[in-house]
Amino acid sequence: MNTVPSRLECEEVVGRLWPHLDGALAESERERVIAHLQECTGCRSHYDFARAFLDAVQASMDKLLPTL
Repeated sequence: MNTVPSRLECEEVVGRLWPHLDGALAESERERVIAHLQECTGCRSHYDFARAFLDAVQASMDKLLPTL
């Protein structure tokens, strides 16, 4: 049975998205964020936006800076 995440849980996860994407979370914290994202479409949309943003920045950097 799926439970609806609380607003506080969602705020906590959204606040950890950037550290998660940077690989800065402890393993247990990372697993908790991933589990939440698998269940919560609202938080997943925040994650998808952040991931797309980072991918776009990386693509821009790749075009601007030649590979050394």
